[in-house]
Amino acid sequence: MAGLANRFFILILFMVTLILGCDHPNISEDFYKNTLGVNIVPQNSVYFFNEESARSEGFTFEIVRYNLKDSLKIDAKYPIPYDEVNNWSINKWTNKPIENIKLLDPIFIYNIKDKEALKKLNQVKELLIKGGYYYCFYYLNPDGGENIGIDFYLIDDKNKQVYCIYSRY
Repeated sequence: MAGLANRFFILILFMVTLILGCDHPNISEDFYKNTLGVNIVPQNSVYFFNEESARSEGFTFEIVRYNLKDSLKIDAKYPIPYDEVNNWSINKWTNKPIENIKLLDPIFIYNIKDKEALKKLNQVKELLIKGGYYYCFYYLNPDGGENIGIDFYLIDDKNKQVYCIYSRY
């Protein structure tokens, strides 16, 4: 009986390791190069917040530290669609102050109680309003009203960090 329990424990441990060990696109150099069109080499996630509801709504906020092989290069033809956002609209890379912050309402009005996440979101909002930081986003707006999905990326080249935010309503 103890042998069966040990095998079960090892199986569970293997499954958890497999699930947690899978690479997220935010840590994939190919994702940044081939999908987002930037020459970032991601190093590690320095902050991660995730919240999901029973109705498949959710919010994920990750900050990824990166290195560069040389100076930051952003291809103006990017980002391009990827599987999860294949039918979504795209706001290409820009470093101008955001003109209509309401486009990003699914990020900034999502009901988050976590104080650290809120503080970091406010920092991102300040960078967007200030300008000088490259950002792009994918958005889902099926009926022409409010956006109900956002995949957002902001590059803070001064601190070598990318802010990756995903919101679904």
